[in-house]
Amino acid sequence: MNLLGCFLLGLVGEFALQHLSIPPEWRVGITVGFFGAFTTFSSFAYESSRMLESGDWLRMILYVSVSVIGGILLALAGIHVAEHI
Repeated sequence: MNLLGCFLLGLVGEFALQHLSIPPEWRVGITVGFFGAFTTFSSFAYESSRMLESGDWLRMILYVSVSVIGGILLALAGIHVAEHI
């Protein structure tokens, strides 16, 4: 869900910035507020912590790496798609 949320936040955030005439406060509420609730960082931190506690270091490193790097790449992809709409 984190990766999907990153893509959607990039897409909707950039689209709203470029194509909609809404106040900046509303744009932040819609994008960060909604998608922040959709992809909670606390779930990510909890899952990572549980992997560490169970001694599953490799799985935790892979999970964190894919989530962070994938999230950034998908947010950029969403921004790119929105720029071409």
